[in-house]
Amino acid sequence: MVLDARLSRDELRRVYAGVPRGFALLLGMGCYLSLGLAWEASVKKGGKENTMTTYQQPPWLSSEALLGQIGLESHAAGLAEDFVFATGQKVLLVLFGLLAYNSCLKGLKSPKQKGA
Repeated sequence: MVLDARLSRDELRRVYAGVPRGFALLLGMGCYLSLGLAWEASVKKGGKENTMTTYQQPPWLSSEALLGQIGLESHAAGLAEDFVFATGQKVLLVLFGLLAYNSCLKGLKSPKQKGA
């Protein structure tokens, strides 16, 4: 998005003309999240892999270890090993993506012209 905004600013302004900023932001984030979820589903296909294995994370990032640090290790019994890590990663990536997309989109939206 950042590279597109730099190289194709005029074309993207034409494409986004008249589109409410919130709608464009939701559409972009929806596509971002859909791609991420599709990739995760393809990695976990067959039930053999989890994100701890895929990303080669150390054992201290497992659900039990992370919840144990705040005294909630008993709640980790029914959770997948990668639940806390994967959920935290999704939340952080979506938030950072939202901030990046919002800052790029803000530069693409032309201010409304008076009298138009």
